[in-house]
Amino acid sequence: MNEEKEADEKFPVSKDTVLLGMGTPLDSLDLIYVITGLEDRIFSLTNREIQLVSEAEDLEGDHPFRTVSTLGEHITTILTSE
Repeated sequence: MNEEKEADEKFPVSKDTVLLGMGTPLDSLDLIYVITGLEDRIFSLTNREIQLVSEAEDLEGDHPFRTVSTLGEHITTILTSE
């Protein structure tokens, strides 16, 4: 996603980068782009269609979209449970 941003709009990405909540460099469209991009990438690598967010997902408090690290753990859980 940073590739598509202007130089002054790019943000650093690490395992601790906040994706949703206080301190996130992302706006809501950025987050949607990240989620759909990951779903597409996972499909292209694994030939498995996954859904990272469900309608019932509670995105308050302890959710998988807090940081890059927690999202990675969420993806691992999904891929190993199916």
